Amino acid sequence: MFSCEAFEQEIARLDHIIHFGQAEQAISSLKRLLREHRATPQRASQIHYLLAHTAWARNDFSSAKREIRRSLKVPATENPFYFKAKMLSADIMNAMGNYAGALKVSLELLEQADPKQEPHHFAIAYLGIGDFYLLNNENQRALICQRYAYSFAKQSNDVKIILKSALHLLNNLTSGKEFAESIDIISFCWSIIQNGFNDPAWIAELHHYTGLSFIETGDFERAAESLHQSLTIHIRENLLWGQTQNRIALATLYQRSGDLKQACSMLESTILLASSFDQGFLQKKICLQLRDVRIMQGDFAAALAAQETYHKIEVNYQAKLAKNIKSLSQAQLSELDKKQEIIILQLENKSLQHEVKQLQALLDFKNNNLDPLTLLPDRKAFISHLPSQAHQPIFGYLFSIDNLMEINETIAYDVGDEILMRCSELLQSLRPQLSLQILTWFRYSGQQFILLSPIQAPQNLSAIFDDAFNQVTFNSQIQPQLRLIYAPIQLHHQAIATLVNTTPCWTLNLATRGPNAQ
Repeated sequence: MFSCEAFEQEIARLDHIIHFGQAEQAISSLKRLLREHRATPQRASQIHYLLAHTAWARNDFSSAKREIRRSLKVPATENPFYFKAKMLSADIMNAMGNYAGALKVSLELLEQADPKQEPHHFAIAYLGIGDFYLLNNENQRALICQRYAYSFAKQSNDVKIILKSALHLLNNLTSGKEFAESIDIISFCWSIIQNGFNDPAWIAELHHYTGLSFIETGDFERAAESLHQSLTIHIRENLLWGQTQNRIALATLYQRSGDLKQACSMLESTILLASSFDQGFLQKKICLQLRDVRIMQGDFAAALAAQETYHKIEVNYQAKLAKNIKSLSQAQLSELDKKQEIIILQLENKSLQHEVKQLQALLDFKNNNLDPLTLLPDRKAFISHLPSQAHQPIFGYLFSIDNLMEINETIAYDVGDEILMRCSELLQSLRPQLSLQILTWFRYSGQQFILLSPIQAPQNLSAIFDDAFNQVTFNSQIQPQLRLIYAPIQLHHQAIATLVNTTPCWTLNLATRGPNAQ
């Protein structure tokens, strides 16, 4: 029999093993522990929870449901894993098609949670409500709940809850082709993973969403690399949902790259995989995609067959949804609508407060002639500065991101903003290498920076820039190419005449923080 401290250490060890991809290795130890501690309800409840998790990892939902029920027999006051068991019970219910039951669990958690003291509990409850809306084909309502959950998760110190919320949100955003917001979340998640949180299931999901972002930008080679990395992990860990999502994404990749035969083959095998665990949510999505690919091939008979299969699955799925909704009381449905209204009001208020802060910051910067994005003196400051230099030597140098507008329009303005901020930081950090102790950088225009100095810069200025930019790391998962221009400039009082030699000096690829960084 373990002492109290030894038991807690063993439970923590097994919990870690299970959550980091080695559930099978924990089963024998858990069964041994259960034999020894069955008579102690508090300890037995923790063991039953972990046994439920191992069954969940093996896609044995019936066994997982049985173990969770045993764990939840012990009340929250005596069961340290009570909240986690509740969370897992909702996931199991969704997997088994009991969407109303999962929703009821989420509503219970919402009533019990204190958003100030337990933001992670609040986040999970709203994720559960978002899942219900998603399964009920109400994507926008689901997105509202997921954004709300993500904002609460980031207020907690629970890395697992933060990642779980982020990945739920990414699933909905990428489905709706909202990649600008997705890229920021993907980068944030990779930063967590790189700090040592190496759960293989969540690493696989991040590879998946990274791959989707590459598909969107037409970088099919990197997309295939990311998706195959994700699929390898999902197969190794026997994660069927993840495998199915990977295969759907790979079919999209083949479809976009013109390999329609490979896309059809992938989708047909994916339907068989999904039918082994899915209640219809994924299967109907696959059928519609297969129908579209068959139409592109000109095989209308096969397209019609795919449409008929979709219709059959959709009818069964809607019947199951109707049965679930019917099991909810009118009070519960009214409560859902009320929660949704509260969330929308709070999100709008939060957004308004953020906009007010941004406008105030912008006003402060404008009053000080500072650019609000890079914090450098702006064009107005540059023009005001020149008269004071009229009677002394002054040298000017132009640094321009020649294709910034193209990056903004074809990828995302967020990526362009990040590039500008990182360029600003780097340019300011080059003072020692430039051997210019007295210099000032200005953000002259959207894509141009100007350096002023009373001393002439070294002849190898472009080489210094080149070396510095090839070492910089950007957060973005997108891989644009920057066309950077360097040129000396002549100053005539308040006017600027750029010299003839303004051809691009070099091109570089942005590195990333993700696993595909070069």
